[in-house]
Amino acid sequence: MPTSVRYVFTGKTPWPFLAVGYTALANFLAVWVLGGWCYTLVPDAVHSFVIRYRGGVLRYYRPRVGLYVEYGFWGHFVLLALAGFVVWCYRDQVRRVDPPPPRPGSGGDFLIALALSPILLSAWGGFAAGILWREGAPGWAAASALPFFALSILGVEHARSKLPDPRHPPLSPWRSRGLALLLSAATIAGIAFWMNG
Repeated sequence: MPTSVRYVFTGKTPWPFLAVGYTALANFLAVWVLGGWCYTLVPDAVHSFVIRYRGGVLRYYRPRVGLYVEYGFWGHFVLLALAGFVVWCYRDQVRRVDPPPPRPGSGGDFLIALALSPILLSAWGGFAAGILWREGAPGWAAASALPFFALSILGVEHARSKLPDPRHPPLSPWRSRGLALLLSAATIAGIAFWMNG
């Protein structure tokens, strides 16, 4: 049973749909850049348009920039509706694409998951431990690593369940768990030392 369905255009994507998509991207970038960088915190003769943000923060913009930042967000919804209208106009060129059936994992996929899962999951633990260590709480820093060890083991067990024959993995269960814990501990300690070095 497919878990997700996609709809694609047959042939080339119609130019109106591309134009709306690129306009939406440009609008998003413009609102983000202008809203985040083109303001002052104190009004003056040039920056007279005020926008109140969450927490009571006031930012002052040039009038035209402020209007665009204020109402440009709503432009996303207009462009989304316009994209829907374009898809409706070209509905005879849209077809449904079912996803391919999932393939079973292989031993190589298991080894990649065994190496990457503990490292990626434990990187966050290293940052948390490094911050707690810097704040003078080494006991809490060590305790914060424990959930990430458990996540590493869960990641390895999840990868094992995706093998075509879980009874014959490339590594024994105890070796793979031990390797995951070793990689997790090395990642957490390395990042924590790097932050406080």
